[in-house]
Amino acid sequence: MNRDIDDFLDHARSTTVLVVGDVMLHAYLWGRVDRISPE
Repeated sequence: MNRDIDDFLDHARSTTVLVVGDVMLHAYLWGRVDRISPE
């Protein structure tokens, strides 16, 4: 298994990767609402 990881890392070092996109993080908050925006 260690040899497989070494082979994978050797291959990954010589690979070029292009990442296109964005990241969206979600947060859920629980609590009491006093006022709410009409928008």
